[in-house]
Amino acid sequence: MKYSGNSNRFPGVVAIAAILLVAPLAAQTPGGGPGGGAGGGRGGGPGAAGSFQERESPLLEATISERVLNATVAGRLRPAVSVPHASTTNGIVTTVHVQVGDRVTSGTPLYTIERDETAGSYAPVVVRSRVAGLVSELSVRLWNEVRSGEVGVVIIDPDRLILETHITDKDADRVIPGMAVEAVTAGGAVVSGRLLARSPEPDYGTGLFRLRFEFTPDTGENLSGRFVTVDLPVVRLEGVFVAQDLLVRRYGQYYLWVVTPGNTLRLQQLSLGTTVDDEILVTAGLTPGMRYLRSPTGREREGMPAPGTGTVPEGASEAGS
Repeated sequence: MKYSGNSNRFPGVVAIAAILLVAPLAAQTPGGGPGGGAGGGRGGGPGAAGSFQERESPLLEATISERVLNATVAGRLRPAVSVPHASTTNGIVTTVHVQVGDRVTSGTPLYTIERDETAGSYAPVVVRSRVAGLVSELSVRLWNEVRSGEVGVVIIDPDRLILETHITDKDADRVIPGMAVEAVTAGGAVVSGRLLARSPEPDYGTGLFRLRFEFTPDTGENLSGRFVTVDLPVVRLEGVFVAQDLLVRRYGQYYLWVVTPGNTLRLQQLSLGTTVDDEILVTAGLTPGMRYLRSPTGREREGMPAPGTGTVPEGASEAGS
């Protein structure tokens, strides 16, 4: 977090005093040549015992690593089980036993019906839940008439959710039914699941293949109807990756400031491959173990001593004349 403010009534006076104080200290500090100053050699320059950024090496070493390219799909979760409970007779609703959001077990009374004008002749009919789950819809009203076959209550299972979405033909063959996945809601909740199936052929109108996922929330929260995104790993890349902002472009080619065995700088031409976020795969020109600049300044020149190596330019003394 960054804070700002003005707690000093005399900023000009303080700045002048700071300059007068720091100047003689800097003149007395050893290591003024390469390796001295901020981020320089060990014990050299002002701030050698300062922040982590000042102590950070100015060089990076090329290493082999792996990156994964994802195809992102999205949609809304819906219950895998949704069971309507209809009235089995004509009559008047005399009792409503549940409310929307109630958890019920199989056999729980949902609502009671008494037949029109014959309540004294027939026992009330109790509609009971056929499954365990959550009351999602409640359409019956107390003392209202219902007809046989009219749905009064819908019970869903919020612990098994389905997502149906689509993927392009470019990535369809790279996803495997049974693979583990995670869905992320707009609020940041993460739900684990798996890919159940991929359609054997696309929708010929859109050219997209249909995917069907199943998720099993373990938090007890009802996520039915939530919009989620799912990242599907479709490509795995292995090689040397560098940050794109370290590249130098000249005459349509890309270069990188590397360190020679003699600890001097050389502008090395690269061949580049796939971009992954803010990095890019180097296909030629940079091999594991080679060193390169972490933060080029734009003032680099061929043959300059590499920072942080202790190299002194030819003709210069160790004192940095």
